[in-house]
Amino acid sequence: MGGGGAGGRPARGVEVLAAIRASGGSAVQIDDGTARRTRAELSRLEGLDLEYTSAVGFAAASQLRTSGVIGSNDRVLIAATGIGLKDAGV
Repeated sequence: MGGGGAGGRPARGVEVLAAIRASGGSAVQIDDGTARRTRAELSRLEGLDLEYTSAVGFAAASQLRTSGVIGSNDRVLIAATGIGLKDAGV
């Protein structure tokens, strides 16, 4: 669904995995339904019209917070640069 993360081999996947490993970071898998719900929730609650790839970052942060990987005092930056018009037909 989200162009930047679609398929089994995402763009810049090797570089992303290297950065995750080098920083001691984490990664999670977000399904299409969760991405859709997160995108709709961000639109309804925050007025953000994001593309699915950007919404996935928020869904992942929520999952990581729930699992305790992200602590209650941790700061998180999510690059949400894609506009929803890109995925208007979805």
